[in-house]
Amino acid sequence: MTLSGKGKGIVLVVIITVLLIGYDQCRKKTLNSSDSYGIAKILGKREGKGSKYGVYIYYVDKKKFEGRFDIHYFSKNSFKFYKVKYAEKNPSWSEILLDEPVTNTIEIRKAGFSLPKKKRNQFQE
Repeated sequence: MTLSGKGKGIVLVVIITVLLIGYDQCRKKTLNSSDSYGIAKILGKREGKGSKYGVYIYYVDKKKFEGRFDIHYFSKNSFKFYKVKYAEKNPSWSEILLDEPVTNTIEIRKAGFSLPKKKRNQFQE
């Protein structure tokens, strides 16, 4: 018995779906067992193909990585830096921890980010 064109398409969609679910489960399991943390900077919101998401960057061994998060989980506040959890063996797999903001400027600089210099106020001198 041979499959028609429509039947082949359905089989292909099922196989791709199973692979994507397996990949996502592997990624989540790896992240859950990881204890590697860093600091991420939120760059802002983006839109693509009918969805809105947030974008962040972080550094591991001076190499820059980018991640995305569901914008619905982000409350608008003034913090731009948060803890990020990443897989040690595959640092591109990450999860930003939006409930853990980072405000310590020394930690932020150690993580590879530069901060804007304070403006000089001649009246405070």
